[in-house]
Parts: sequence; C-alpha cells; structure tokens
Amino acid sequence: MFGVQELGSIFKLAHKAINGPTLMARAVLT
Repeated sequence: MFGVQELGSIFKLAHKAINGPTLMARAVLT
C-alpha cells in the first residue's frame, strides 16, 4: 500500500506529466 507522501508525489508527477503537454498543445493550437 502507498503512504500519503508517496501518493502525493505520484499525483504531483502525474499532474506535471498531464499539464506540460496540455499547455504546449494549447499554445500551439491558439
């Protein structure tokens, strides 16, 4: 099982992984 800290860091990494390409795609599309 994951601890709260592990979940937090994984969530942050996933958030960055999702946000990065999204922001770039938005910049390219607009």
